Amino acid sequence: MHCRLHGRAWFFVLTTLLGAGLAAIFAISPSAACAGEADVKTLVAQLGDEAFSIRESATNQLIRQGTAAKTELLLAVKDPDAEVRSRARQVLDRIVAAERKRQLQAFRDDIDGKDGVTLPGWSVFKKTIGEDPTARQLFVKMQEAEPDLMEAFEKSPKEATEALDQKTRVAAANLKRERAGLPATRGATLTMGSMLAMLFVGGDPAVRLSDEATDLVVTLPRSTEFRAAIAPSASPQREPCQRLLGRWVARESPDKYLTDNLAFAVGYDLKEGIGPARRVLKQQAAVGIQATQPAIARTVRVLDQQNSFTKFWSLVLVARFGAKDDLELIKPFLTDAQVYLDGASNNQPMQAQIRDAALAATVQLSGQNPKEFGFERFQATDRVQLNAVMIAFRNEKERSAAFDKWQAWQNGQKQAAREKAEPKTSIE
Repeated sequence: MHCRLHGRAWFFVLTTLLGAGLAAIFAISPSAACAGEADVKTLVAQLGDEAFSIRESATNQLIRQGTAAKTELLLAVKDPDAEVRSRARQVLDRIVAAERKRQLQAFRDDIDGKDGVTLPGWSVFKKTIGEDPTARQLFVKMQEAEPDLMEAFEKSPKEATEALDQKTRVAAANLKRERAGLPATRGATLTMGSMLAMLFVGGDPAVRLSDEATDLVVTLPRSTEFRAAIAPSASPQREPCQRLLGRWVARESPDKYLTDNLAFAVGYDLKEGIGPARRVLKQQAAVGIQATQPAIARTVRVLDQQNSFTKFWSLVLVARFGAKDDLELIKPFLTDAQVYLDGASNNQPMQAQIRDAALAATVQLSGQNPKEFGFERFQATDRVQLNAVMIAFRNEKERSAAFDKWQAWQNGQKQAAREKAEPKTSIE
């Protein structure tokens, strides 16, 4: 009897102690329950402690706190104490990197987009470039390579402008080092993801570009990696890459970049090139009118010679992507005898003038086949544009015959229209 009562008493004591212990444990805050961690403000203050062990412990505990510590850490990076600033930046970088990695993985896992996982810049990207699996893969590359640039783009055009300027300055300096035979700065070499991100951000009309930034971005599509990604054989990533480059080409930019943009549009078959092409034709037509004034005729001829390819490419793009409304734009160039191509093919002379391209474009936009109007080599299809060889003539006789055929066709159309419009009279 005595032993049994003693056992019950012992059980009561043990239960009471355990209960008190559990109560004490649950009374501790969640963060402190984890390895006895202090609150964020206390830990941030300990980053500047005299004892190295305390600084290290506070650093590790803040890393474990994760995003909950970001607000205090953002304040700490401006702390008067250099040690606090340095450690706060290190911790903040670790936390941001971990959070970005988690978000990026969640985006990857959301293959069909049903979960609505988003990342900085995604809303604009999916609207302008696409959201199919291939487009999403390219977007992931951009995020992996340039998370800061994409985050700045998401915040505001001003921050995007500053981030792009900083990025292009570093990249330009690195290119100079490479040309000088010096090793590249660590982390400064542009990856495909970096190039795509810079084209994407730079292609936004709201982002104001410095000359230095534009000079760098305009070189990116000429890189080996980008050419491979946008080549006809690079399907299916060719189309989103075309749209990315087209976005850059379509934005308003200084005239000195028109040549590059037209070259990209012709070389990569970009419908967005129609805007710059129309600008060139309007400008060149105005120059042609001013050239009748003797005082500036010589200067105009020099500029015209330098820009012959811009006129030719513009006509090619208008023929490819334009409409009948563009016929008025083309008309002034039907008398432009400037030579664009002068060579030989199969031991026969071959010459293409600006007016030849204008005639071929006019015939095409009028719904006719240039091959039936003297352009024997014409083979343009939905996937192949006009080129100089297609429209070249062996001699002036062939050229004149082509223009005569077109004039005769136009006269026939006008005559048919008149006859249709004339009222019929009845014979009594």
